[in-house]
Amino acid sequence: MESTDSLTKAAGLVLEQKPQLNLDELASRSGELKAVIVLPPDPDVQKLSEQYQDIAFVTIGIDGLTARDNLYIMTNADRHPEWEGFLGGYVSALVTSEWRIGMVTQAGSDEGAKAANGFVNGGVFYCGLCNPLFPPFVDYPYTLSLSSNAAQPEWQSVADDLIKSGVTTVYVYPEVAGPDFLAYLAQNGLRIISGEPIFEQIRTSYLATIHQTSIIAVNAAVQDAISGKSAGVYSGEIVVTPIDSSLISEGKMRIINQIITDLVNGTIQATTAGQ
Repeated sequence: MESTDSLTKAAGLVLEQKPQLNLDELASRSGELKAVIVLPPDPDVQKLSEQYQDIAFVTIGIDGLTARDNLYIMTNADRHPEWEGFLGGYVSALVTSEWRIGMVTQAGSDEGAKAANGFVNGGVFYCGLCNPLFPPFVDYPYTLSLSSNAAQPEWQSVADDLIKSGVTTVYVYPEVAGPDFLAYLAQNGLRIISGEPIFEQIRTSYLATIHQTSIIAVNAAVQDAISGKSAGVYSGEIVVTPIDSSLISEGKMRIINQIITDLVNGTIQATTAGQ
């Protein structure tokens, strides 16, 4: 919460952190509080915002709320797995020789299926036919699926399939990115893209992470709340964080960030762009 603390200090306010919302304290200090930032579990902030209309309430990750003049809602509900997959495919193709790229997604999951579709479209968006010049001649982008909490025989079979297929850069959907699975991929020379956090013991095998962050949206909500701007709903932003800067330069990051902008504003449709 350091940046939020900076925002409040700049406004001449003091940020106090409490382990939980004390309703008695809220009632006794209602006249001096400018804003209250509320994290789960929900203390019935909808009712509190109605009861204390002079206090701005900023909620983080509490869904099912109805916007009010003093209720600033930062939601986690607006996740786009197809964007994550698209970026995984695009970034993989951007840095991989002969576009030998693959993805392991979550089996039996609608979100996993959307991410896999986005991955294929993102790879094809960059490399077109993605045809390798030398064997093995595989239809890239290559996708496989894996159950969550898969046992070693299952994840090792998937990993061996990737290796046999010549994949050199793999995007592993965060829900199936177990440490043993990732370590096995790293030991066999694959470059890895996945979510946060990374496993430090295989950091040198990471190419990048792709994840949705809420801090920008939280700070926007807090800034609006303490400055008295109209309340609204704020969504987290998707971020690509390069780990291997030798492969993802500042110039490539400018291209990647433009792709993110185009996904958000609808210029690129992750579900159809590569088709």
